[in-house]
Amino acid sequence: MRLAQKVAVNSASQAAAQLFSALAGVLSVGIAARYLSVSEYGEVVTAVVLTSLLYFAADFGITPTAARMVAREGADEGRILAGAFWAGVIFNVVTVVAIFLISRGIYTGEDDATTRTAVIVLLAAYLLKPWAGVTRAKAIVQQRQYLMSMASVLSRVFSLGVLIAAVALDAGPIAVATGFAVGMVFEDVFALVLLRPRLGAVPDRRSGRMREVVGAAVPLGTILVVNGMYFKTAALLLSLLATDRDVALYGVAYKAFEVLFALPGFVMVTLLPELARLDAGEPRFNAIVQKAFTAMTLLALPIVGMALCGTEMMRVLGGSEYGEAGGLLAFVLGSVTLSCVQGVFGYTLVSQGRQGVLLKVSLTVLAVNVAMNLILIPTLGLTGAGIALLSSEVTSIVLTMLAYRSVAPLPRIQVPVGALLAVGAMLAATSVRLLFDSAVIALFAAGVAGVTAYAGTLLILHAVPADLRAALGGLLRLSRPRSTA
Repeated sequence: MRLAQKVAVNSASQAAAQLFSALAGVLSVGIAARYLSVSEYGEVVTAVVLTSLLYFAADFGITPTAARMVAREGADEGRILAGAFWAGVIFNVVTVVAIFLISRGIYTGEDDATTRTAVIVLLAAYLLKPWAGVTRAKAIVQQRQYLMSMASVLSRVFSLGVLIAAVALDAGPIAVATGFAVGMVFEDVFALVLLRPRLGAVPDRRSGRMREVVGAAVPLGTILVVNGMYFKTAALLLSLLATDRDVALYGVAYKAFEVLFALPGFVMVTLLPELARLDAGEPRFNAIVQKAFTAMTLLALPIVGMALCGTEMMRVLGGSEYGEAGGLLAFVLGSVTLSCVQGVFGYTLVSQGRQGVLLKVSLTVLAVNVAMNLILIPTLGLTGAGIALLSSEVTSIVLTMLAYRSVAPLPRIQVPVGALLAVGAMLAATSVRLLFDSAVIALFAAGVAGVTAYAGTLLILHAVPADLRAALGGLLRLSRPRSTA
């Protein structure tokens, strides 16, 4: 299978899994937000934010680093993955202990009891991370992300089932947190079953290359931890400076960011091994990055095209009580669009071992984000958190592009006029939502009309590059049943 077809297959499988996860996530949020009071849901969101605040510290960049090392040194795969496993064990233990102590130190009051208990439940998500990290590294190298996608889908089904049972039994907020935890644990379980990394239950620590893996992973791991903290900063500060209600509203709006943030990985994680084998600036390297940049831009622009539907989206996600945060969601959608495009440059810099420069960018963006949230949340509340997020994403993409330009030429926007006209057409088409009283019908109509207007405008203006059309055509050919005649 050619690279373009591998990218198309893996990207499509991950996109399908993410679409399912998005639908499952919307259902989960809708069920939980409607079942619990706004304050109770805010307590659960606070626990989720805290347990995910240091989520990337558990892996600390080990998975992509191990994948990069195996791609370059395939003959020593066993020792590399053994080292990655034991590094994962160490970082997981440290992360779990840190989260537990932080939860006990910050949320000490009687009214924080639900948050503290939910944190303990959600920490179960870290149990299988060392094994799952190695499994994901192998999936990246072997370009078998479609199996990871299958694991993700199955885990969401289990999680949704537990959540529905919790609501049916009126089991309360801790049972809702359990439903969220089940999804995270079973994603690792299914990944292990489907991919079978064959390292054994406990790999040999002495034969592994743990020090090398950790040394190479630390810069990237620090970046991931900093980025993880950056994305959760607003919710954490809202829990300390505002109310549980504000946290709940932000948590529902942030679900859109969380779901869509994975979009760059659909394309770039498949390209990571290929880019790692090339030197920056080579014609093939530049050509691959250009295609990825164009594809990501065209995929991400419809996200911001739905920004005018923020109120309807919030009502569908959480119920009528959450509609007031529609303006916040508009900021979130603009932010995730920039984040998706920035991801192309970030993944490419990682493939070339330039984690150090990304760390500087991440630290700068984190400082900007924390400062703006501290200033804007007390004065503007949720709107301030949205402005801080969007401003931080602007800072991030500008600094990342400057860093990338020192490594290789920046890709160009191949269809600027056509893309802008397509977004304009989409924004205009989404106004159809004003014809309906029901938020669900209005959002559905706006989505169909907007996406149709966007895609139709691109096709009419011939704004989809030929190489991207060829990749999509290859995917369609692969999806057709083969003749047995």
